[in-house]
Amino acid sequence: VAGASGPGRRALLGLGAVSAVALVSAAALTANAEPGPDERSLPRRYDAEHVAAYFAERPWAVRRRCWEVVRQVTPLLLRLLFDWKMGALQDDAKCKAYAVEVREVLADLGPAFIKAGQALSIRPDLLPEVVLKELQRLCDDCPAITWAEARATLEAELGQSLGDVFADLDDSPQPVAAASLGQVYRWKRKRDGSIVAVKVQRPGMAHIVVLDLYILRRVARFVRFVVRQISWTRVDHVVLLDAWASGTVAELDYENEARNQDRFREELALRMRGRVYVPQVDHCLSTRRVLVTEWIDGPRLADCSP
Repeated sequence: VAGASGPGRRALLGLGAVSAVALVSAAALTANAEPGPDERSLPRRYDAEHVAAYFAERPWAVRRRCWEVVRQVTPLLLRLLFDWKMGALQDDAKCKAYAVEVREVLADLGPAFIKAGQALSIRPDLLPEVVLKELQRLCDDCPAITWAEARATLEAELGQSLGDVFADLDDSPQPVAAASLGQVYRWKRKRDGSIVAVKVQRPGMAHIVVLDLYILRRVARFVRFVVRQISWTRVDHVVLLDAWASGTVAELDYENEARNQDRFREELALRMRGRVYVPQVDHCLSTRRVLVTEWIDGPRLADCSP
């Protein structure tokens, strides 16, 4: 281009611009032709190979999510590493400020990252107390979905109007708690007047959670490779990730949770002789994305004495 004449240079630049536009257009067409989320094709139990095949058909969804994660995590991580290197994290106020920011970033990134924060919130061997307390807020103080979204999921899962099932519903009821995968309402069951806890899953959770697990698994493979190149450590980070992912995906199936709660209730009834009470599940109103149990008043487990 440097040696070309004026008209030749303009022609080459124009050709380059046209090529760039063509590439962008082709990428856009590829992204638009990509299949959207299809939760019915995702397994109820975590299967790494099945997940890899699912997202092999959705590469642009993976790229967009990777960019979103990198965009939010990188600035925080760089500042955190700099302050750690400078010894600034010894200051409690600074540490508290970072803990709040980490919690907010994890909550914004979604369920899989919230789950990671919840797992770290019970590790006093890894993190200071001020960070643990902040991360514990991820257990039941996450941003709630709108009532319109919750109602649409509830009525689709139950197959009937909420007014036919629950009594004294407000026009826009507020959840009593919101966690990573769903949120809980306290309502009166119409058929017998008893108070029940109604947990409804956030929309699109299966696709969102499994997408993040797929990305984290690729990160774990990279970490495993690097660690084995620079040390004698033979910890298999991928196996650890798969074990955690299996539990996370299992939590998406509320019917499985209902069965586990029934078994827990039966086993404890035999062993604890009434000292521990497990709420009863209403299987008639419980589905894969909705779980209804009797309401029990009591302190949070985290607030109880050892």
